[in-house]
Amino acid sequence: MACSTSALAFADRYCRTRDPSKVKVGTFHHMANLVLHDMAPMNLDSELDRFYKKHAKIDSRQIETMTDNYIRFKGKTYQFLREELPFRIGELVDIGSHPESLKVKSYDEFDALIPVDILESYWNFETHQSDNCLVRIVEISGDNSIPKNLKFGGHLSADLVRKSFHTALWKYADILTRERREVLVELSTHGPVITLTWTENHCRLLSINLLPSVKFGRLLVVPNRADLWIRWFTLDESQDLQNISFESRKVLMIIKALRLRHDTMGELPSYVYKVAFIHWCQKNNSVGKGISANVFSYLSYLSDALSKGKLTHLENINILTSYSAESVTSVAASIRVLVESKASLSGAISSRRIAASVREFANALFKYMIKEILCDRCLKPSLELARALLCCCYTVCKRMRKSSRPIDPELLEQLIIN
Repeated sequence: MACSTSALAFADRYCRTRDPSKVKVGTFHHMANLVLHDMAPMNLDSELDRFYKKHAKIDSRQIETMTDNYIRFKGKTYQFLREELPFRIGELVDIGSHPESLKVKSYDEFDALIPVDILESYWNFETHQSDNCLVRIVEISGDNSIPKNLKFGGHLSADLVRKSFHTALWKYADILTRERREVLVELSTHGPVITLTWTENHCRLLSINLLPSVKFGRLLVVPNRADLWIRWFTLDESQDLQNISFESRKVLMIIKALRLRHDTMGELPSYVYKVAFIHWCQKNNSVGKGISANVFSYLSYLSDALSKGKLTHLENINILTSYSAESVTSVAASIRVLVESKASLSGAISSRRIAASVREFANALFKYMIKEILCDRCLKPSLELARALLCCCYTVCKRMRKSSRPIDPELLEQLIIN
């Protein structure tokens, strides 16, 4: 967005003055009105592109630095587990948004599988009778490479394997924290996932979400409960996503960023959006189309799938049965609102940016006030300036409540501060 020549000229005259005793309340009202009136509207393609650059795209230097940190920490973690665990494991396998180049907002969290290395000649898989997503790993011949305390009723226990990993990783985190006082490694769990978080001098470096797993041919399973394991299809899906062009993947990155900022869309995990995106890409040719056309097409497909209550992954299993019907219905309705009009989608990608702009604008005003009050000038003009600035802020906020157009915080800062 750009400000008109008249507004910029006015701002230049104001900044050259720099004398708070000459600043009047009406001057700030005029400046606020100029800024809000002179912002040219953007078409939806431009808005989405701007939203992608500001809220989804991650700086390449940050990606490189964090990836190097992750590789280093992952290698140390694998080395410790290989020596500590009473059974063999394979090298950690990257999964999720990192290998798919689909991370948005930040690059400080990574996901990896820790595969238990079992001999296929000693084990077999048995599908659960009531749910074909669940399996048991059945021992068909004595496998001495797996300790007896990890077996239960002739099966490899999912709970006991996960607890074995948890114990080893807790010990690892404790050792690292003791070795260096400025480094803190914290351990947390969420279902079968075990998370290690590194902080140094109270600053978070990165987190690694580790998921124990067993691979048997093409079948990959992760712990569920007791002696039950659940099928995991992420590796095949990840390969499909990596084969999709980056321009098409930008659609999913925009929606993932929007999901983080949307109250209702966050009721379903990003995995649902990812699976729907794979199906959409297989059924639609997005090449050569504008970003807004592809976003609307994808959201329409996703809304229809959620409304029908059926979204299958590669093994034709409906993943929506894992989530509450209320959440699925609620997200479907919210997405349908976005699909029905360009104004709704434009408002969704702009609303939080407006709130952020108000905060940044107020922060810029506050910094300017402090700078002027702490200078050598007399207090009375500074108090008059403070009153003028507060009136200006009130004018901007009042106008923004009546307008759906976002305000550019960088432009406001240029107008207020040299």
